[in-house]
Amino acid sequence: MDQIGIERLKKSFTVVAKVVKAVDNALEDGKISMTEGIGIAFKSVDLIGVMKSLKEAGNELADMDADELPELVAHFKKEFDLNNEDAEMAIEAIIELVLELLWSMDALKNLKTK
Repeated sequence: MDQIGIERLKKSFTVVAKVVKAVDNALEDGKISMTEGIGIAFKSVDLIGVMKSLKEAGNELADMDADELPELVAHFKKEFDLNNEDAEMAIEAIIELVLELLWSMDALKNLKTK
C-alpha cells in the first residue's frame, strides 16, 4: 500500500489552504479580477501534485496512528485562514470531524480483521 507520509500530507493541506485563501481574498470585493485570477492560477498549479497523490493520501490517512491525527488537524487549523472567522471555524470543525471519522472507521475495520 503506497503512502505519502504525514509530512507530505501536511504539505498537501497547506497547498489547499493557500489556494482557498487566495480565492477568499480575491472575492472580498465580490469579483475576481484578471490579476487575481492569474495569482490564483499560479497557486493552483501545486494542486496537480495534490490530486495525483490522492490515493496515497487516503492510504496515509488510513494508516495514521493516534498521535498523528491531532498533529494533522492542528496543522490544518494553523494553515487554513479565511476572512470570515465563523466560516473558518466551521470548516475547520468539519475537516476535523471528517478526519476523525475516517480514522475511526479504519480503526474499526482493522479490529474486525484481527
